[in-house]
Amino acid sequence: MSSKKVDQYKEYKKNKKKILKSEKRKNTAAKMCAWLIVLAAVAVVAYFVGSAVVKAYQDYLESRPDYTSASFMLGDQAGIRDKETEEETTEAVTEAATTAGAQTEGVTEQAGTTEEEGTEAAPTDEPEAAPTDEPVEDAPTDEPEAEETQAQAE
Repeated sequence: MSSKKVDQYKEYKKNKKKILKSEKRKNTAAKMCAWLIVLAAVAVVAYFVGSAVVKAYQDYLESRPDYTSASFMLGDQAGIRDKETEEETTEAVTEAATTAGAQTEGVTEQAGTTEEEGTEAAPTDEPEAAPTDEPVEDAPTDEPEAEETQAQAE
């Protein structure tokens, strides 16, 4: 062998541990980068597949009929539901009137006497408003559209 090659061989033998460590680090780093790239690719594919599956499931749920909707109910040919709703509304109005009456009685009793003076306060001459089934008219507005619709309704 030539002296140049012999010197290289001796140098290699002398620094063999350092050289092998650096080669091993390079190989390990290359393998880790390759695995990270593969893992990232799998994650991207899984994301797109997962989002497609979720969207397909949501579309499936939206396409199913909604049995809670009233649109599937048969028409009220006998007028039964109208009578039930009228009864429910009259019951609700009477309940509201009785509770409002009880509340106003409590207020008038409290306002009737004062604790400090021990005298009765003067009762008001205004009659209590009784609930009616008639709709309450809205107050007039400055909008021309509202005036036109009120004029057409009359």
